[in-house]
Amino acid sequence: RVFEHLTVEENLKVGAHLRKTGTVREKLELVYRYFPRLREKRNETAGFVSGGEQQMTVVGRALMTEPKLVLLDEPSMGLAPKLIHEIFRIITQLNMELSSRDCGEHRAGNRDGTLFCER
Repeated sequence: RVFEHLTVEENLKVGAHLRKTGTVREKLELVYRYFPRLREKRNETAGFVSGGEQQMTVVGRALMTEPKLVLLDEPSMGLAPKLIHEIFRIITQLNMELSSRDCGEHRAGNRDGTLFCER
């Protein structure tokens, strides 16, 4: 979930406090490269952007911490089909570019596949 009363960029910066390397600006640029829509929305209150943009903000905030592992619980829940495909495309791209893990997909019922990775 986003911090609803903060802007999108302020939400991202919350994650930067846990970064191990680099500057806040460098981490923001990384997030904006994967989620260009967030750059456009960076000064908007996070509670008023779309559900997909909020999900992008949450994933972006996690990336700001330079995590070894990110677990996403139903990242497509409540999103429009077009955004579901976009979110999963970006998650797959992030995994391919930022890790060296073997990945697979898990399908439960009629839901979209959930990406899982292991070293």
